Amino acid sequence: MHMEKVKSFFTAKRILVLLILLLIVIFAVLNFSPVRVNMLFFNIDIPMFYGIIAVGLIGFVCGYVMRGRK
Repeated sequence: MHMEKVKSFFTAKRILVLLILLLIVIFAVLNFSPVRVNMLFFNIDIPMFYGIIAVGLIGFVCGYVMRGRK
């Protein structure tokens, strides 16, 4: 019975999501150079790492929210 739970947890979709997440984290860690982000009324200088992680999180949240809508 325990093996069935493990097999049902590791579906192809979850493995793909974990691989994409791992690639985003690796890409973000390799890009720590500072960049200037232009907002509407101000500019900020942040490491590119934070921008990459923020965009990945925004994409994840949008995908999660929109997953049931077709």
